[in-house]
Amino acid sequence: MEQLTRLCALEGVSGFEFDAARQIRALFDTVCERTETDALGNVAGIIGAGKKKKIMIEAHMDEIGLMVKRIDSNGFISFVAIG
Repeated sequence: MEQLTRLCALEGVSGFEFDAARQIRALFDTVCERTETDALGNVAGIIGAGKKKKIMIEAHMDEIGLMVKRIDSNGFISFVAIG
């Protein structure tokens, strides 16, 4: 549970998730037989390579990011998405 909490707390807005990927890989290195990172920065942890049965658990490591675009005279905030 502690590891899941730590993973969920990582900061990694789309396009800037490199530190999150590094920390995810470090965790995978401790529990997986093999860890790979591809050219796009995706991290894969492999356990039981070559076995007949396979399972994949997949999740996004980036998070939604917003940037304040404008605050009008009534205090309403306009956002623009990042990523």
